[in-house]
Amino acid sequence: MAELCPIKTHKFYTNLLTHFNEEVDDNDITKDAKSFEIWMKTSDPTVNAPFLEWYGKGKVDSFDNPILVENLYYQNEAGQRLIIDELLNTVDFTNAERLQELHDEVDAKVQALKKSSDKYFNEYDKLIREVQDVVTKFGTIYGRHNEVYSTKIKDLQNHLATALENSETERAIGLFVRNAIKEINGSMNKFNEMVDSNTISIAELRAFRNYISAYDILEEVDALLNKDKNYEILNKDSRLRGVSKEGLKEAISNKNTLKAEYLKLLKEYTAKELAKHSFFYKEDELATMLENAAHDINSFELWLDFIGDSGDGVTATLAKAVDSKTREVMRRHTKFTDGFYPMLDEYLKGKSNLDPKILYGELLEKNGKGRETGYLISRYKMGEFNEEFEAKKLAYTSITDTDSDEYKQKRKEFYDWLNANTQKPYKDEVYALNKELSKAAKDARKAILDKINQIEKNNKKKTHVYTEKELDELNMYYRQLRNLGTLEGEDGEYKGNLSEEDIEIIVEISKYNAKIRKIYDYKPDLVGYKIAKNRAEEELTEEAFEEWLKQNSESVNGKLIPNRKWSKRVVKDKYLNPDFKTNSQGYALPNDSWLNPDYDKVKDKEFYKELVKQQTEMQSRIPVKDRRDFQLPMMPKSGTIERMIDSTREKGIRKVGSVIKEGALDTLTYRKGDTTRGTYDVNDNPIDFVPINYNIKIPVEQMSFDLGKLFVHFNYTTLNYGLTTEILDFALGVKELVEERGYTRVNNKFEPLLNKITWRDDEGVTHSLNEQKQYKSGKESNVAQQLDHFIKAQIFGQKDRDLGYFELGVRRIDTAKMVQMIGNYTSYSLLGLNFLAAEVNILQGTTQNIIEAVSGEFFGMRNYFKSGHIYSKNVIGAIGDIGDKQPKNLLTLLNRTFDTLGKYDDELANSENNTRFKKLLNSSSVFFMTNIGEHMIQTRLMLSMLDAKIPLDKDGNAIEGLASMLDAFTAVDGKLVLDSRVANFDNKSQDTFARQLQTVIRRTHGNYNSHTSVAWQRHAVMRLVGAMRKWIRSTYLKRWGRRRKNEFLERETEGYYVTTRKAVTFLWNKNEENEYIKANKFLYKLVRDLKQLKWDMLSKDWEQLEDFQKANLRRAVAEIGFFITTFIAIAVFTKGDDDDEDEYENVRLAYLAVRLQTEMAFYLNPLDTLKILKSPSASITMVEHLIRMIDQLITDPTEVYVRGRREGQLKLRKDIEDLLPYIKQFDRMTEEGIKEQLVWFNMK
Repeated sequence: MAELCPIKTHKFYTNLLTHFNEEVDDNDITKDAKSFEIWMKTSDPTVNAPFLEWYGKGKVDSFDNPILVENLYYQNEAGQRLIIDELLNTVDFTNAERLQELHDEVDAKVQALKKSSDKYFNEYDKLIREVQDVVTKFGTIYGRHNEVYSTKIKDLQNHLATALENSETERAIGLFVRNAIKEINGSMNKFNEMVDSNTISIAELRAFRNYISAYDILEEVDALLNKDKNYEILNKDSRLRGVSKEGLKEAISNKNTLKAEYLKLLKEYTAKELAKHSFFYKEDELATMLENAAHDINSFELWLDFIGDSGDGVTATLAKAVDSKTREVMRRHTKFTDGFYPMLDEYLKGKSNLDPKILYGELLEKNGKGRETGYLISRYKMGEFNEEFEAKKLAYTSITDTDSDEYKQKRKEFYDWLNANTQKPYKDEVYALNKELSKAAKDARKAILDKINQIEKNNKKKTHVYTEKELDELNMYYRQLRNLGTLEGEDGEYKGNLSEEDIEIIVEISKYNAKIRKIYDYKPDLVGYKIAKNRAEEELTEEAFEEWLKQNSESVNGKLIPNRKWSKRVVKDKYLNPDFKTNSQGYALPNDSWLNPDYDKVKDKEFYKELVKQQTEMQSRIPVKDRRDFQLPMMPKSGTIERMIDSTREKGIRKVGSVIKEGALDTLTYRKGDTTRGTYDVNDNPIDFVPINYNIKIPVEQMSFDLGKLFVHFNYTTLNYGLTTEILDFALGVKELVEERGYTRVNNKFEPLLNKITWRDDEGVTHSLNEQKQYKSGKESNVAQQLDHFIKAQIFGQKDRDLGYFELGVRRIDTAKMVQMIGNYTSYSLLGLNFLAAEVNILQGTTQNIIEAVSGEFFGMRNYFKSGHIYSKNVIGAIGDIGDKQPKNLLTLLNRTFDTLGKYDDELANSENNTRFKKLLNSSSVFFMTNIGEHMIQTRLMLSMLDAKIPLDKDGNAIEGLASMLDAFTAVDGKLVLDSRVANFDNKSQDTFARQLQTVIRRTHGNYNSHTSVAWQRHAVMRLVGAMRKWIRSTYLKRWGRRRKNEFLERETEGYYVTTRKAVTFLWNKNEENEYIKANKFLYKLVRDLKQLKWDMLSKDWEQLEDFQKANLRRAVAEIGFFITTFIAIAVFTKGDDDDEDEYENVRLAYLAVRLQTEMAFYLNPLDTLKILKSPSASITMVEHLIRMIDQLITDPTEVYVRGRREGQLKLRKDIEDLLPYIKQFDRMTEEGIKEQLVWFNMK
């Protein structure tokens, strides 16, 4: 029988637990031992050895809170354990079976207890981390520009950390709750004051909401505290006064009340703001739409439609408001380039070198080694100064232990360096004060100040609450300090027994004090007082805080203000240094030891002065923390040319090949800072923030020094930031309401779905009760998702979704960029130098333009004929603008003003090609035919619409000599000038016209404008699949879309085949014939009368149609007319013999007619739809070609064609040609090549 464990009251237990600083409960000793795992030793390895020695250690969780891992146990030689609870009874240690039973029983209890314990602490662990995240968010967002609030948040963070270090988890929660109660109740008062005074803006409103919503965690806190009855625990802590169940409940109630009031105000503000932009809806209608939407959009609309064309009036109107800001950015940027480019051209005149470092060398700051620093040259060596500044600052800020001697030393070195290297804010008299004192005088002052500082230091809480003894000592030392410069002693009597040295010190300090009074004013330190007051209120008991107020405040007119103790010295204005300068962030500039000797060579040059002026203006548009005086925009070298130039200069011509290779790989490298990905935080996580491109530091050797490109790009990004942030809170407010409102569920006929309770009575009659519409929440709606995509792309700059990367050697290859490269290659292969495709594009585009002209809705045939004349007259000049930074031709200037081609961003990106040579080398040159076709089609449409507008003077009268708005524009010295007499085409009207123009182009030719991109275009893979198919959805809706109000077009729209179908039903609704026969008869009549254009054939029924419906019927008839004409053309061009000398031309024209017919039949015949979707221009074809080539290479690379026009040729050769850009286009232009393509369309 083993020796039994001592009874519970044995001194052994007391000694054991006392060793671990635990209080002993004599009634249940095992309860006190729970938090420790005790290992037991025996002096003898035998099974029944007595207990001779015990020892152990505490086990804690991640917050240093004691947790129960296992109860106390004894382990025998066989590894069997006996829990201490069982040792309280007599146990036979020799009975192994009994020991195992005991072990299993107790182990089950331990595991259950551990599971319960883990759950408890996991809940607290999760909650405390959420609390810390909330507090950190407060400090980051709201403490940035408020020193008092920032300090308050830091104090709360420190208190939380201290509570957790001391295993006071509940107190950490209590601190947060106390802060929340105070802040929410204070916010309630502030909110009501702002609302009552009607001074609250949308930005303030949303900031208020974000702040209050962060406290949504309080419900979780309340639930946990209530469940574990920890309110009682919190109430026992005197430092947590005000924390009670009732107080928290009230704070939660106030929070929710504030959120409800916020939503009410937000709806009012948003409806009012939307009404300013909406063409169709008034404020009250929009308010209703913000409460509940008539219906949701479907998935096709979500992914394929531009939000500005949406039938949802709220989101479409928001898109219109965002578009107005975008056009203001373009307008102001165009004004900038109109002034900047001529000065750039003048500066570069006579300079032919392509190397930016040579072109702009004198304007670039260089270090002592002659290397560029990444800064524009200035009076001071800012690049070198900032580099040393950052290094010195990092030397101490990187040390985490702020109490260490190393930290204090490095911090002192940093400030000593600042004092020695920066300008002084005060005149020399201020700095000479301390230097004037002798060592004896300084020592006398220091001896007293050290005693004062020691008392302050001893006050560990730093809340300025002193004992009576400390107060007496402080008063005494302050009197001594004041009396150092007088003959008055401690008791008010004159000092006696003064030595000559004492008298000299008195006189010296007296003069010193006189100068202090002359130079300094004393003003209350309100910020310091408020910070200290907040700290005292947080840390002290109620009684101690009252004492603090007495010691630090005085009452004036019943209001507490800081007493004289909180006075601080402020240098008087006349002693401020008038030459003192700071940078845009408020830091002192370098002193004259950093003067740049090369500055005088360029300071008077006009182009340099323009650069400085523009950089100052650009920096002023962005937040202070992001400003970088004289630092160049940090844009990486883009394009191979600049890299080759750099490499040739540094390494010689032989390294050019490797540079080209590296440049190609670099374009695929994964980078978080890519401008189409938006903004990332310090942990590389994407954040919703208006981007400021080219402001993230990169190595100088990777920077571009093309000043023309840098300033053009940075001007655009800062303009975009400045103007977009003006509408940001409004846009996010709309998004929030769209997610909050309800959506009526509808069927495919857009009829509301109803919840019905039905029953059948005794007579078999069915009755229904409480028919109510079915709703779904906003967050699950497609409208909300579409709006989210729009905001991310157009406001936050996240136009490309991050698809991650894969490793290739040491490089991270961007998956999205790789997919995009495949898409680009497909375009080069299928469209590069593809003259036949360009002809098809021109024919199809011109046909659609004529159909639009026949409709007469936006312009007529007369306007279209005139546009052809104007275009022909100016097109040579437009071609001449290629390669010019500053266009001069009327067509180019009009296209730029209205962004006709939807390529403003592309032109911006191409600004890096700042010479005609570079621009002509641009890859888009191979698409010249395609581009010139699009240019003609879309420019003529713009000219036609402009010609259809009538210019009016300020009195609303026609202007003599100006037949149309087109006539009112002229090109003068590279600038577009509007006749000064025109009063009905201001910026706002021009924006409206531009939106209408873009919408007509989008509906007629497809959506190719980056500013009207749709959700699927944010995904690289979807872009690849949809390459060259952007025209399908928008042109389909032009024909088959349901009736809706279009905010961009400011007209109602409906598919013209839908209108035609409705018109047929309307005209023959009394006829017994079926609708199919009616439709055919109706279309027959329309087609029959097409030649005479007898639109009045419908007599009085015609007048009952709305204008857009009449236009739609004209479109339908015109398209059907063209469609029939293609049959005739095909018949004519395919009837000739193969030996006909005009056979090639006939085959080419037949192909064009077939393509036109197929693309028009696409909207009517599923077979033709399939032809287009599977045509050789689809991106997937390139993958098929690659697979076929690899298969041919593996199976039989020598296999040849045995018949047809390629008889005897290697099949592998054809497969390779299909993959090589440009080469196969020459074959496709041959007669046999065209015939081969006709086979695809089941012809010839």
